[in-house]
Amino acid sequence: MNENKTTKTAPQSVMFLPPQCDEEEQIDLKELAATLGRYKNKIALFAFVVTAMVALWLFATPNSYASKTVLAPQQEQKGTSLGGLSALAGMAGISLGGGQMDAFTSMKTIL
Repeated sequence: MNENKTTKTAPQSVMFLPPQCDEEEQIDLKELAATLGRYKNKIALFAFVVTAMVALWLFATPNSYASKTVLAPQQEQKGTSLGGLSALAGMAGISLGGGQMDAFTSMKTIL
């Protein structure tokens, strides 16, 4: 008899089962409250130090506000009753015949 034969076994399917919840793995709210109570002074000190550092940084940096406005002079409209809508339509590439501003000129004036 030949005892050196190797037998191949089919791979077993792996099943992932959810872990069983034991009493040790559950969250105990009383224990959590006791832990927070035990470290409440350290938590309050940390919050105070961070707030003080932020307040010092805010008061130490100078206030800087910037605003920029570009004003374009209003051009005379000859024979139009649309107000400024013909120039606005001209920016969109539509010619209503009243405004003399094309899109390039209006953008050049604005910028």
